[in-house]
Amino acid sequence: MKCAFFDMDETIVQCKSMFSFYKFFLTQTDSENHSQRFENLMTDIRNKVKDGASREIINSFYYEQMRGISRNKLRDLSQKWFNQSNDIIFIDKVVSEIERLKLNGFNIVLVSGAMEDIIYPIGNVIGADFYLCSEPLVSDGRYTGELIQQSIGDGKRALVIRFCQTHHIDTNDCIAYGDHISDIPMLTAVGKAFVVNPDHEMRKVLNEFKLNEI
Repeated sequence: MKCAFFDMDETIVQCKSMFSFYKFFLTQTDSENHSQRFENLMTDIRNKVKDGASREIINSFYYEQMRGISRNKLRDLSQKWFNQSNDIIFIDKVVSEIERLKLNGFNIVLVSGAMEDIIYPIGNVIGADFYLCSEPLVSDGRYTGELIQQSIGDGKRALVIRFCQTHHIDTNDCIAYGDHISDIPMLTAVGKAFVVNPDHEMRKVLNEFKLNEI
């Protein structure tokens, strides 16, 4: 079994899926206050970042907003978001890479801070085989606002290694793709890694971590 692990946002699609989806979700569930609620969320996040909050803390804070929401309703709206949003623009060279990998027998594994219930429509289109995502707790069909699994930074690396151990896969035989400096723990967990459209910060460490640019 061969696997290629992919970050989602700004690696496969150009948008930040969690925020694009949540903005759409609010338009569908709170037509009067959706703009203000979304701006309040973004202001809170900017303030947390300014105060030094990690990406893990921001990820947890995001899922706190899901408290009490029906999982089935959210999944339905995820598909509607995918069908209607102008934000979801695929990065063509990465889609071509995924198609090439599948033809060569690789399983496609999405590794994302966005939960599977949000990004599954994107995964369906590209033919994802597995998801290693941040996973919110669900009770009686509704999200509790708590996370039982986080797929950010070192969390991505841990999930990839555990997945390979479970499926008896040598990580050296695997490939990973990401775009952000926070993807480095995942990218360095496998035999070969590629960076999509690296920014200045990421470009500075390509050689240090033996990363390839796609």
